[in-house]
Amino acid sequence: MYAQKKYGESKFSRCLFCSNNSTTKSKEGIFVCSRHSNAVMSQMKCICGNELELKSGKYGNYFYCIRCGNINLKKALEINDVKDEGKKEQPKKTEIFIRSDDPRFF
Repeated sequence: MYAQKKYGESKFSRCLFCSNNSTTKSKEGIFVCSRHSNAVMSQMKCICGNELELKSGKYGNYFYCIRCGNINLKKALEINDVKDEGKKEQPKKTEIFIRSDDPRFF
């Protein structure tokens, strides 16, 4: 069966970190969701061992290797684990109980 396309539903781009619908671009130029707008992707390596350089073209983002040439974004993500390097651990919040007869409360 042929499913008819509806306006705005023909292309969905997904966030690399959490697989939600992407709404913004990160500083690196990758489409991500609003929670990961400040995220920094870890260093990507090619199969040959060289570092991959992120580039943007007419058909979207791709990686470039000096030895291998252009590599599809999907293929590079299969080779490497995607991690958020800009994410810092937040300190745990402690809960404070205040009673009505507490002198620090007033």
